[in-house]
Amino acid sequence: MKKVIVSSIFILVAVCSFAILAICMQQGDTMEFDNWVYGGVSQTIMPWLTEVLKIMTYGGNVFVAAGICGILLLIPNTRKNIGLPSALSVAVAVGASSLLKDIFARSRPDILRLLEESGYSFPSAHALLSAALYIMLILLICKYTKSLLTKILLASLLCVIIGVVGYSRIYMGVHYASDIVGGWIMGFAVTLLVYTICRLTFLKE
Repeated sequence: MKKVIVSSIFILVAVCSFAILAICMQQGDTMEFDNWVYGGVSQTIMPWLTEVLKIMTYGGNVFVAAGICGILLLIPNTRKNIGLPSALSVAVAVGASSLLKDIFARSRPDILRLLEESGYSFPSAHALLSAALYIMLILLICKYTKSLLTKILLASLLCVIIGVVGYSRIYMGVHYASDIVGGWIMGFAVTLLVYTICRLTFLKE
């Protein structure tokens, strides 16, 4: 029960943080931050890095996330304890992303586009999905892996993937920095919510 209360507090804080960010975004208060971040990111644009990030950005693609979950669901040893929680987290993240994008209807940045994207900008679906999937995997790795070194290495790798996906979306000119932060915050909230529900039902062992 104590863990549920703690998780609920974190979820509430994340949702409130997202709401504050969304209000600031709608009032235009995030533009200075967005422009500052893009100004720094744009200085790193190079042909070879563009090609690398065009690949890395798929780490938050819905089809890639679904594929990873599908593989985990097909393997008997990971189906229940890893595949199902991950799939549920991704499914909720997809629904939340679609709903929130329609609610806020923020246009994408009118800057140099290195990648063609359609639809609304806030929050970033790639950032939300990558956070929802990879944070869930981090939690499950920490729960089921005994080796501390393995936990650190895998968790670090997944954190890097989340960061690179977010960076790539700004780099490609398809998202504002506040879109990425909003996606990460909501992805974190979705993960904790799904993980808590799973812990209360079929992840009791």
